[in-house]
Amino acid sequence: MENFKVPIRYGIIGALIMSIFSFVSYLFYRQLFSSFYTQIAVGIFSFAIMVLIPIIGGLAFRKDRGGILSFQDALVGLMLICAISFAGSAIMGYLIPNVIDQNIRRR
Repeated sequence: MENFKVPIRYGIIGALIMSIFSFVSYLFYRQLFSSFYTQIAVGIFSFAIMVLIPIIGGLAFRKDRGGILSFQDALVGLMLICAISFAGSAIMGYLIPNVIDQNIRRR
C-alpha cells in the first residue's frame, strides 16, 4: 500500500471536499434549491468536483511514479481515489441526518 500513498491522500482530500460540500448544501437546503437554475448550478459544481479530484489525483500519482504508469497501477490508483472519496461522502450523508441533526427525524 505504500506505493499508493498519493491516491489515498487524494481520496481523503476528495472525501473532505465532498463532505464539506454535502454539509454546506444541507445547511442551506431551502435557499440553495429554491430556484431551478440554482439546482442546475449546484449539480454542475458537484459533478465537477467528482470529476476533477480523480483527474488531479491521477496526474499527481503519475508524476510521483516518474511519469510512467502501467494501466493496472493507473486503474487501481483512480479506483482508490474514487472509492475513498465516495465512501467519505456516503458516511457524511449518513451522519448529517442521523447524528448531527437529529431533529429532522422528530418532525
